[in-house]
Amino acid sequence: LYENSNFHIDCNIFHYICVLDSASELHGSGLDGEWLTQSELLRMVENREVSPMLISEIERLYTVIMAFKTYDISGRRLYDIKHYKPSFRLHDIASLLVDYNDPQWLFVAKDNEDRPFFYFKRFWRRYVRGISD
Repeated sequence: LYENSNFHIDCNIFHYICVLDSASELHGSGLDGEWLTQSELLRMVENREVSPMLISEIERLYTVIMAFKTYDISGRRLYDIKHYKPSFRLHDIASLLVDYNDPQWLFVAKDNEDRPFFYFKRFWRRYVRGISD
């Protein structure tokens, strides 16, 4: 999915995800586990029954997917509906053509057309600080 570069140590961290179409693909693999629905996983996260590392992975995926589904890369709305919130489904992870490694999507999630002073901040970045979108 994406990698974390760490300039303080001599390694990068690569984040992978395995997407299966059905539980039958695991037969004979020697892997053991339990299938959860998205609502069951959400309940476990809310009850803090999931490790903080897994929660941070899920939150990053959620943030990137929702930003990609709602805004273009420069932070403008894709749909002319203020504060539009598209649906989030776990199986979208594999089907969306989004670069999960692009940190711009994390920036778009925080600074977009639905946030106060978006156009002023964009103007400031572009003409005062010299950073283009």
